[in-house]
Amino acid sequence: MLIILNTEIEPVFNVSTPWGDEKLIYLLDHMYVQTETYKLIDDAIADCQRDLHSGFNSIVVNEKEGASLWCVLPKMVNINLHKMTTALDKQETIALESASPAKRTKSWLNLVMHLTQNPNDLMAVH
Repeated sequence: MLIILNTEIEPVFNVSTPWGDEKLIYLLDHMYVQTETYKLIDDAIADCQRDLHSGFNSIVVNEKEGASLWCVLPKMVNINLHKMTTALDKQETIALESASPAKRTKSWLNLVMHLTQNPNDLMAVH
């Protein structure tokens, strides 16, 4: 399990998805998506442990007012996003455009599946 301070995760990128804007960070050669926020770090740690026991790579970010849980994106999405974000300045926005946005309820699993199934739809916003 990895617990880091929010000052260690800059830059944060915003991604537009069918469910709204999502936050991404690039850390240790992986792209992570924010999946949950918590008032107490102990709750974030408990959910991170649950994810790890289920086979998911998650990290906890200790923030000023609570904590957040971030889930690693699959390798295919990491590669496509990393190519795009290396040329961007901090706090840039990445747009995810889909011809037919998913009508499913937003969840971190649906978000990761959508990004995995639509890697060619990723394009930088100017």
